[in-house]
Amino acid sequence: MAGTFFSVDGVVDFKPVEGKRYEVTGELKKERSCVWIADAETKAEATEQVCAK
Repeated sequence: MAGTFFSVDGVVDFKPVEGKRYEVTGELKKERSCVWIADAETKAEATEQVCAK
């Protein structure tokens, strides 16, 4: 059984704050795929979303 491959390509403007932790998160779907960097504790977006065109 083969899986489906989704990709997102782009550049983010990210200025991390010392002592905070971040994670790359997003949604990869057939209709729309986006990724962004979020605060690991609050889950708030730390960057704009980068979405597939």
